[in-house]
Amino acid sequence: MTTTSLKIDIPEEFGKFVPAAIVRLTYLYPDCEFSDGDGAVVVTVNGDEQSDELKREVMHQIYRERIYSETLSVRRWLSGD
Repeated sequence: MTTTSLKIDIPEEFGKFVPAAIVRLTYLYPDCEFSDGDGAVVVTVNGDEQSDELKREVMHQIYRERIYSETLSVRRWLSGD
């Protein structure tokens, strides 16, 4: 089995959403290791995961977390909490 590392630069305005996205990514990709630091996410790939697919998924999960965080107050207001 091969092991490779992929460094994905994350725009500064998305940095606070990275930890929650990494938790989700760890669940979705149990054969990979994710770490956060210096404005980037480093993915250590154990096996045959596709780099392009992983990069797309990392960015998607970070963006998803941003939308979740930014709309949480609206969802709470709508539900009456």
